[in-house]
Formats: sequence, C-alpha cells, structure tokens
Amino acid sequence: MKRYALLLVLLSPYVQGQMLDANDPLRRVILDQMRANIGYPTDIQFVVKQLSVSGSQAYFCATAKTNDGSGSAKINGKTVVYDRELQQSAEGFWTTVSNFDSYVDSPAQAQCHSTIQDEPAASGCQNVGLYDAERKPLLDAVRRSYQGAIAQPRFVVSHLCTTGKMAYFCGRLEGEESQDRQGMHYYDAIMARNAKAEWQALMVETKTVEKCNFSGSASAITEQKLLEAVNQPLAHKIDDSIKVEMLTQFLQFQQAVKKADMAYLKAHIVFPLENVSDTFLAGTPDEHQQSITPALFDQYAQQIRDGLKEIALLGVNLTKKQVTDFRVNSLTPLEQARKYFPAEEDGRFYYNDGTKKVPVEGTCDSVGSGDFEDGTLAVFIGTDSNLLIPGLSEVCEGGMRVEFTLQQGTLMLTRIDFFG
Repeated sequence: MKRYALLLVLLSPYVQGQMLDANDPLRRVILDQMRANIGYPTDIQFVVKQLSVSGSQAYFCATAKTNDGSGSAKINGKTVVYDRELQQSAEGFWTTVSNFDSYVDSPAQAQCHSTIQDEPAASGCQNVGLYDAERKPLLDAVRRSYQGAIAQPRFVVSHLCTTGKMAYFCGRLEGEESQDRQGMHYYDAIMARNAKAEWQALMVETKTVEKCNFSGSASAITEQKLLEAVNQPLAHKIDDSIKVEMLTQFLQFQQAVKKADMAYLKAHIVFPLENVSDTFLAGTPDEHQQSITPALFDQYAQQIRDGLKEIALLGVNLTKKQVTDFRVNSLTPLEQARKYFPAEEDGRFYYNDGTKKVPVEGTCDSVGSGDFEDGTLAVFIGTDSNLLIPGLSEVCEGGMRVEFTLQQGTLMLTRIDFFG
C-alpha cells in the first residue's frame, strides 16, 4: 500500500477534471482502492463510465462485473451503479466524500449523476475517511448497537460523516449474508457524543435494502436534519379503530389507481419520492433524477400510475382489519391442467404430449400482500415463483414495498423500496 502513496505523489498534479484513460497508472490505483473500499474481491472488475481527477479530488462512476464472464455483479438482484466523489488523504489514499450510488435492472440503464465539482463543500456533515482517527470510535458505536450473533461485527461503509457534535452512518453488515449476496443487512444510524465525549448511537434502523435515510453529498446532511430525525416521535401502536380508518382510506387510494385519478394520487403522495425515478421513469429523459417531485409527477403521471396499478389487486377485509393477498397465475387454464415434471436443468420442466416430451421454462406469478408494521401500512407488490412450474428464485423473487402512514388524519404514500 505504501507504493500507492508514493505513486500518487509522482503523478500529481492533474488538471481540473482530467479523464484517466485505461493506460494511466493512477486509474489502476483508484480502481484497486475502490474495490477494497467497497469490499469486492479481486475477481470483480469495474466497468468504468467516468473516472476523472482534479488535484486531490476525483469523480468515479462504474458498474461491476465478474471476471468469469457470468455477467454483472448484483446485490439483491440489482446492478449497482457506484457513483462517488472521492478525496485524496494526506497519506495518498482515495476515500468517498459523497455517495450517489443507485440501483438499476441492467448495466445498460446505468446513469452517472454528475461530474467532479470545483471545490468540496465545507459546511454540514464532513466525511470521515478511511484513515481518519475518528473513524474507529464512530464504527465502534455502531458495533455496540448490534445485537446479532456475530462476535466482532464488521461493516462496509456507504456514508460516515460527522458535524463534530453528531454523526451519521449508513452501511452493510458483513457476515450474515449468503454467498450470492442476498439477504444482506443494512444499518442506518445517527450518533452523538455523551457526557464522557464518547460516541453513542441515538437511533439505529436495520433493513434488508440499502436505502440510506440521508443520501447524496455529506455536506447536505446538516446537524439540524440529524436532530430532527432523532426527535421524531416513535411510531405509535395502531389500535383497531386506526386500522379500520387506514384501510378505508387505502380502498380510496386503490380506486384512484383503478380510475387513474391523478389529482387524488398526487394529493396522497409525500414528495419528493426518493430513489424510484430509475424504475417509474425508465426510458424517459428524467430517469436519472434522484427523486420524483410534484412537477415530475405532473409530467409522467400516467407512467407513475402504471407502476402502482397492481396495488388495486390487493383485497381489503374491514371486518378482520386485514389486507388480503393476491396471486395472478401466469399460466393459462390449459397450461394449469397439464402435469409437469422437473427437467435436469434448474428452472426447466416438461410435460408429455403423447409420446413427446415438451420442454417448458419455470415462470413467475404476480403477487401482493400487506400488513401493519410500526405505525405504517406496508404493502408488497412483486413476483414470486409459480406454484406449478416455479421459476428461478433470482428471477422471480422481487418487487417493491410501499409504505402508507396517517398524517393529520390522511393516509399518505410516504416511501417505496425496491428489492429482489
């Protein structure tokens, strides 16, 4: 690692925003350090869309693929676009200053958010680099909040910054996920110093989808925003009367989806709607946007409504105060009447047509479900393996989780997460 630091000194300075070509030694240095920073093994290669350097700043945007030719490296079924602004430390190492990572269905959809900025912002939360003395105390505070079975939990950091009095962390816990990187555990934590000037976690959220509560530039994460997040009241327990009210209004939301009542839908969504543009606005000039604003909703209302249309398929039982599941069988009645047998290849089946074996592929059904969780009504809309001829899990198991909460007596769509 020491030779990297020396090499960087010899190569500097670079002019503003100079692109690094494939033969530039600094390019290989940054890629190796990014691979280590993200936690990828050496057999994972970056497919670089942009890599430019200006003095001690750099802009890095890339997807990743496996070296064995099996395709893009995926997390929870999605291709990750590693989209980051980097800063060179005094020791010569490159660490993330601002994280704009996003998720797409395929590498062809990857979009870089920006190019290198002239100067890093000096206000707000300041990035804590890999070799910053404050890094270990902050990560130790996150580790103390961990209650799982791993003796010495380790984290892959997406965000780690401090305002001096408070700090913010978002990252992935290593060790509990399977080899195919499914079922990962992500942590989102806000910390502050206690009376002994030691860091302690004030609020920790765990999730299975890497969706940081604060994303983008670290400088935009102000101390006031962190305080407001901590001071938000805890989710209240939902009694039966509130469940009935939420479900009654949910029925109205479903009707608005069915009838394409755009005015109603717009009035019952909390904007900006974060990190869904690449899905809801796919194929449009605005698919790269970080969030859907009211103006973007007006422009693409029909397309956004189509992305939500399967919500209307969920059943509602007011007597039992429940959302009832749905499953849309992808097989025709004729196909359902056949008897199928598993073939040697995973995800393939066959049926007998007289003396002839007819091969077919496993397929996916559209499914939906819903339940009350921590003060919210959470519904899942997605796909699952067909019960008769199941499709491969990595293809079929995925979808979106949509959260609804009561705000001043009105049911509002407040958040959407994608996974699978």
